[in-house]
Amino acid sequence: MRKLIALITVFLPAMTLTLAQQAAGSAAPTKIGFVNSMEVLYGTEEGKQALDKLNKLMQAKQQQFDTQKNELDKLKDDLAQKERNLNPQTRQEMATSIAEKEKSLTRFQEDAQAEITRGRDEVMGTIGEKAMKVITDYAEKNSFGAIFVKDQQIVTYVATALDVTPEIIKAYNQAHPAAAAPAATSSAAPATPPAAKP
Repeated sequence: MRKLIALITVFLPAMTLTLAQQAAGSAAPTKIGFVNSMEVLYGTEEGKQALDKLNKLMQAKQQQFDTQKNELDKLKDDLAQKERNLNPQTRQEMATSIAEKEKSLTRFQEDAQAEITRGRDEVMGTIGEKAMKVITDYAEKNSFGAIFVKDQQIVTYVATALDVTPEIIKAYNQAHPAAAAPAATSSAAPATPPAAKP
């Protein structure tokens, strides 16, 4: 999410400067607008679809993590209950097995986190770059002198008439229609990545 905001922050100054320079040569008042980057991300059909896919990946990784964690916990409980009655060799074998599974679980968690982060960065980067093009085209076609990112500016108040987020979302969906989904998807925000449990 911050990636999208970062992209908007990087691309928008150049766009607003160019548009402002164009507007400076005209006697008419400069037309300005504001857009909410997060609403664009969650409001576009492509954004919803991409976030839903990412959410499903997170849920799958969490389930795998939970399964491995439960298996590890059972081994630990088994060793704790039988430890006094085990011979040294068997006790060592069980302890070694537990240690290996702990390493495997940690490695899985790290790999899952890296995969989720890559997926999130890809979504934010793709949507962000496309959104910048849509915003630029919209601004030029509608004679805006500047369009600012509302959630990145210190703005106390923005009149509804100046908020062009709905128009940007509509323009984005027209320019980048999402592929038809085979089944109903969830609109929930992505879940948190697998995290170690106490």
